[in-house]
Amino acid sequence: MIFERNTHTTWLGVRLYDPVTERIVRNGLSVTAWRDQRPQRRIAAITTPSGVYAFHHLARQLDNGASPPDTLPFVIEIEDHQRRFIPITLDLNVPLAHGRLFPDPNPTPTSPPTDQPPGLLLASAPNRAATAAHAALHTQLIVANTDTPAEHAVLIATIGGREHFGIADENGSVTLIFPYPPFQTTLGASPPSGLAPSDQSWAVTLTVRYQPASVRVPLGSDYPEIGTLLDQAQRPIWQTQTAPLPASPPADFTTTLHWGEPLIVHTDNLPTLWIG
Repeated sequence: MIFERNTHTTWLGVRLYDPVTERIVRNGLSVTAWRDQRPQRRIAAITTPSGVYAFHHLARQLDNGASPPDTLPFVIEIEDHQRRFIPITLDLNVPLAHGRLFPDPNPTPTSPPTDQPPGLLLASAPNRAATAAHAALHTQLIVANTDTPAEHAVLIATIGGREHFGIADENGSVTLIFPYPPFQTTLGASPPSGLAPSDQSWAVTLTVRYQPASVRVPLGSDYPEIGTLLDQAQRPIWQTQTAPLPASPPADFTTTLHWGEPLIVHTDNLPTLWIG
C-alpha cells in the first residue's frame, strides 16, 4: 500500500488561546488575513493538527522578488462563530522577525520571569457562561460625562497576584471569567484547616483602559486591533455617585469576590460602572 503525504509551508501561522479553559482554541473560529489597506485579497486560514491557524497562500501576496521577501503589514481578523470571544484584529508584519509562528514559541526570557501563554489570549464575550469552577465578573462601562457606552474599553482585574482582562462590546458590557484563586486556610490552626467554600473571599482591584481616539479599526474590518486596545490610557473609575462629579476620581476600584457568587460591579446607586 502506498501512502502519500503532502507537505505545505507557510510564512505565517497564528495560535490562539482561551485563558478560561487554558487550552488552544482549535475550532469554531474564522481567521482571515489580508495585506493592510487591501481587504479585497482576504485569505482564510486552515487549522493544522497542532491547532495553528496557517495561511498557506500568503506567499502570493509576499512575492515581491526579494529572497526572503520584504516585510509587509498584514491584518489578521479573528471571529468566533460560537460567540465565546470578542472579535478582534491583529496587526503583524510578515515575515515575522522571529520565525513563522505567532506568538513566538520561544520568547526572550524576562526578569523577573513571567508566564507566557502558548497563544494570543482571547477575551470572553459578555454572554459567555462560567462553569462552577470559575469566577465570573460582569459590568457595563459607561463614560460619565457623556452617558455613553465605553465600547472597546479594556477592564483589568487583579486578584491573587494575577491579572485577567476583558474587552467591552458596543454596549460597554464586559465579562471576565477566570479560575478561583487558591482557597485560604485558617491562620493559627494546628494542623492548618481550610475555610469552608462559602466563607472564601478575595480582594479584587479593577483598572480600566479607555482612549477611543487611539483604537485602530483596520480597513475591511469592523473589529478593533488588539495592540491598540491594550495600549489605551488608564481612566478613572467612580465607586460612588456624587454631584457634582469629583475632579479627580480614583484610578482604580477595589471590591470583593465571594466564592460561588458572580461579581456584579457598578457605581453605587447605579446599574452601571462610571468611568472618566
